[in-house]
Amino acid sequence: RIGVTIFVKADGDLGLWENGLRQNVVYLYHLFKASSEVEKVYLLNHGDAEPREVPAFVGFTREDIVRTKDVERQLDAVIVLGAVMDIPQAERLRARGCRIIKYKAGNGALISMEAILKDPVRVDAERYFDYRCYDAIWMTPQHIHSNKAYCETIYRCPVIEIPQIWQPLFVETRAAELGSPYGFDPKITTNKVAIFEPNINVLKTAHIPMLVCDEAYRKKPNLLDHTFVFNAVQLPAESPPFNAFCAQLDMVNVNKMTVEGRFATADIMIQHANAVVSHHWENGLNYLYYDILYGGYPLIHNSMFIKDFGYYFPDFNPIAGGDVLLDALENHRERLDEYRMQAKVLLDRVNATAAANVALHVDLVKELL
Repeated sequence: RIGVTIFVKADGDLGLWENGLRQNVVYLYHLFKASSEVEKVYLLNHGDAEPREVPAFVGFTREDIVRTKDVERQLDAVIVLGAVMDIPQAERLRARGCRIIKYKAGNGALISMEAILKDPVRVDAERYFDYRCYDAIWMTPQHIHSNKAYCETIYRCPVIEIPQIWQPLFVETRAAELGSPYGFDPKITTNKVAIFEPNINVLKTAHIPMLVCDEAYRKKPNLLDHTFVFNAVQLPAESPPFNAFCAQLDMVNVNKMTVEGRFATADIMIQHANAVVSHHWENGLNYLYYDILYGGYPLIHNSMFIKDFGYYFPDFNPIAGGDVLLDALENHRERLDEYRMQAKVLLDRVNATAAANVALHVDLVKELL
């Protein structure tokens, strides 16, 4: 019997559309539910309120969301993912043989470094109060390089690499709500690019994608119609360096690159854009990649983890990225069938309920037990 922590906000909302962490909870729930060796999966609410309602598409109900104190004696293992657990409760669980696993879904090391130097009250930076609470840490591949030894030193337990898991649940649901198909349409002749980097830390910012688009525009201005820079509408007012950066870009100066607010990926790809340029630093896997590849849209990216999928450019090189973007805009329509087949290989591999993923996660729990 396995529990996965979840956070319910003060207004009773699950916040499922807010970030990948909350969606990861849903995927992990589905993974364990798919195993015949798991008797029960609890969603352990460590939030501010009880859930107001649970949308039907997520595959669980309000009854599946419980307080840990009400099921402590039923739990064999707890995955701390969607919310933290207080120390006395963790100690009680471990004392009766329950195993507690910390699921590291973000690059806590770099976020902590940023916070210590520039923003000491930052709410998403770790406080390490629970440094002796865990039997193991699960970590997805993109964080191993910068976080594995860091976490093993602080948390005093082994870090185990696990695959990132995903499902098309959220993009399919949003497309159904919009009443429009989600997927690249080769009949559309305009080329409009979306940049979705969150711009909240150095891991994923719009700088390199903006330069990639501008480089492509300078070489073939008639090929790229518009670039939307999402999650950035606040930056012109708050950041003089951002304004100075933008002033150097040709697309900005002809009003073909605009800053926008925050929207669901499916909304933008269905209604406004048909390609995505992305860039990361020490965060080479994220759900955006899978969502875009699932739709058959050209994904221009610098992630070595998926170098064989989408359109790859190396490192911090917007000049190479511009050439890759031009190639995608010019040739993607002819390559679409092959591109979809290739993407399916990756998407099948990361699917949360794929037999290999289910078996691996369940076996890791059994080993701890």
